[in-house]
Amino acid sequence: MELKELIKYARDNRCSDLHITAGEAVAVRKYGELQLLDITPR
Repeated sequence: MELKELIKYARDNRCSDLHITAGEAVAVRKYGELQLLDITPR
């Protein structure tokens, strides 16, 4: 998934944060809880 797609996903799902760290799973914060996304960034 590309950065534009990650940002769109976060916005569409009303996430307050998008966490991207090298070597780690991508995560979003939704309603105060951190959720790992089951995707592979490009």
